[in-house]
Amino acid sequence: MREQTAKTLSDYTPEEIESARRSVMQRKQYSQEHKGEKKGYNAQYNQEHRGEIKERNQEHKEERKEYNRVNSEKIRVHSAQYYQEHQEEIKERNTQYNREHPQVQRNTDAKRRGAEGSYTLEEWTLKLEEYDNKCAYCNTKAGDTPENYLTVDHLTPISRGGTNYISNIAPSCLQCNLEKNTMTAEEFLNSIDAGNEEGVVTRRYLNTHPEKTRKNDN
Repeated sequence: MREQTAKTLSDYTPEEIESARRSVMQRKQYSQEHKGEKKGYNAQYNQEHRGEIKERNQEHKEERKEYNRVNSEKIRVHSAQYYQEHQEEIKERNTQYNREHPQVQRNTDAKRRGAEGSYTLEEWTLKLEEYDNKCAYCNTKAGDTPENYLTVDHLTPISRGGTNYISNIAPSCLQCNLEKNTMTAEEFLNSIDAGNEEGVVTRRYLNTHPEKTRKNDN
């Protein structure tokens, strides 16, 4: 039996290529026009064959586990090489993801530290809207520079018994979050006012008390 080789584009005539293109476009158009029907059919199929699908997915899962076990060294080397070649791209992608989904890392950290509760991206987004996308302590508007990133802050720190529910969370610029450290929100705000009574004028205090800015400009 003669071995068959895969065809390349040059093996087809212009008519065959055009026919294949039309066929693809027709399938795409059909899928677009019958999207609702297809979605309903898929939902019905999944409902009627839930057991089979679950069993099949479990089989694939076991196959992947076995493949990873047998090829663990090959996978490790490939992963290390890929990371080495795409290091900056990976770091940038991870940074962007963490900025857009801060709840993922913070929920993981809070769980590791034994804190009660968690929150969703939707809840965090609503919290940002509640604070008009500004730092809860200095009113700095969220921006694209590191000093204007809004981070997740626990009003009562987890180290002092605070929960990880959204009710105990507020947006904070990086500077305020770092300087607040293990203080409660009330203690931190009091420390800002106390410091300024001693003559230490800070960016946070001026943003929180705009009337002081006007006095300094005179």
